[in-house]
Amino acid sequence: KSKEASETLANIRNSEKLVEQTAAMQAATAELNNRLMEVGKLGDNLQYFYRMESDTGVKLLDVRQGGLKPSTKKEKATFVGIPYSVSVQGTFPQVLNFLGRLQKGAHFCRFIAVTLSKNAQDQVSLTMNVEILGVP
Repeated sequence: KSKEASETLANIRNSEKLVEQTAAMQAATAELNNRLMEVGKLGDNLQYFYRMESDTGVKLLDVRQGGLKPSTKKEKATFVGIPYSVSVQGTFPQVLNFLGRLQKGAHFCRFIAVTLSKNAQDQVSLTMNVEILGVP
């Protein structure tokens, strides 16, 4: 009985802030869900890159959403990496600003391959393959 009473008291003590902790977890989950792209919303997804072009001053040469890899699991995936091929051109600071905004932007981003090159007019070209975390 002493052990059972001790466990009950521990449960009561640990549940004192359960309502606040639950609300905080629900808010954090909602914030994370807002950072996910939806695979089927191609126009909205591409608009993300066009806004970034406008904000950073780079010239967006090409942006393409790739196809998703078929899942090998029997159950449906909760999250997917939406592949993009992106090419931009601008000054070195503009291109670095573009990369930084993509890295710390509204959506979770993983860089797969990145290539930088400089032309004779001191313009930097950036070609990259990235995955944006999304939901099917």
